[in-house]
Amino acid sequence: MNEFSKILEELITLFQELTSIENIKLNAGRMNQVSAVEECMTKEQSLIMRLKGLDKAREKKQEELGFGGMRFQEILDRLSGTEKEALLIQFDSLSREIQMFQEVSEDAARIIEVNMRQLDKEIQKREGQLYENSGKEMKQDKHMTDRSV
Repeated sequence: MNEFSKILEELITLFQELTSIENIKLNAGRMNQVSAVEECMTKEQSLIMRLKGLDKAREKKQEELGFGGMRFQEILDRLSGTEKEALLIQFDSLSREIQMFQEVSEDAARIIEVNMRQLDKEIQKREGQLYENSGKEMKQDKHMTDRSV
């Protein structure tokens, strides 16, 4: 059970790191700092690989302990005493960290999406092809000295 507990602690720490990077990415997105956003995404990719490895280790250890395929609550229902109390604290902490990560990640994704739309509009303006939502090209006023038809 100690190895399982150790894996949970590593997952908690990993989600704290991911949340920290997401916060940096969110702020960089707000400030339109593209290179900082890209740097965060590179760091995230490495942490996600670690997450996959830890999750596989957790699944393997759960299987070894006879808890294969069980949700955390189901595992807790089968335990008692100090073991149950210790795991409950870890499960709650992990759940909280995952929730915080998801919230910050969603905020960062929204900011980046808005920035991309604004950038796309700016590119279209510069190309002189601003479109309506329906996809129809909008008529633009031509300067009176413009001889093109």
